[in-house]
Amino acid sequence: MSFKRIVIWLALFILTACQRDKPFGQIKIFGHAATGLENPSSVYHDNSLEAIKLALSLEGCDGVELDVQMATDGSVWLYHDTELYTQTNASGCISTLDSIQLSQVRYSTFHKEKLTPLAQLDTVYLKNKSIFLDIRHASTCGNSILNVHQFIEELSCLGYNNSSSFETYVLTSFDQWIEPFSNAGFTCFFSAVDAVEANQKIKDFEMLDGVVVRNSDVQSTNVAEWIKKGKKVYIYEVRSPKGIRRAFNKFPSGILTDDLGNALIEKY
Repeated sequence: MSFKRIVIWLALFILTACQRDKPFGQIKIFGHAATGLENPSSVYHDNSLEAIKLALSLEGCDGVELDVQMATDGSVWLYHDTELYTQTNASGCISTLDSIQLSQVRYSTFHKEKLTPLAQLDTVYLKNKSIFLDIRHASTCGNSILNVHQFIEELSCLGYNNSSSFETYVLTSFDQWIEPFSNAGFTCFFSAVDAVEANQKIKDFEMLDGVVVRNSDVQSTNVAEWIKKGKKVYIYEVRSPKGIRRAFNKFPSGILTDDLGNALIEKY
């Protein structure tokens, strides 16, 4: 066998081995609420500025998913729960307070992180990354639906629908907000209760760019079918090593994981 043939054979062998060892290379990894919800090993509180910076600094992390809620003055804040008393030193809801009041709120954690307004997140950290914004459409304390156009205007003013350095995905579970966000130029995903609902939304809303579904409620056949239709599919509630492996083996567009470390190990 000639030297040239040996080199070509060796190159093909290495390429094949790499592809075999890294079957999940196209699957994106997002930190769920930055470094994870209900993650006792997380250094910082979910949705905090510190957690976001940490997640985005990890090699191989493609972006973060954040929970966004609107205050009475139209500012947008990062927070997961419905009421503040469950995670912070304050009471009430973000939708019933203003920026001055919310700026005093701190998480009830070791680091006492401040509640973070989206405007405070320096988009430099997002360069060449992507961000999921899980939009909360309702005010539980006020028992009302928020103004979608006010939400769109605020996100647009902050540069989240026209950035050339990072991608923004808007996530909603409210049918009536799909069209306004899509018409405003946002990449729009629907947060589905299960595979049945996800399938129905894909049929009902052609403008949807994709769906986000719980790991335990979706099968690989669902994922393959939706991707074949041109939709992106992201899976959440991906926590344990076993759950991470199960999610990867469904070959979605990406996962929103609560354990970035193990997800990155599994992928790479």
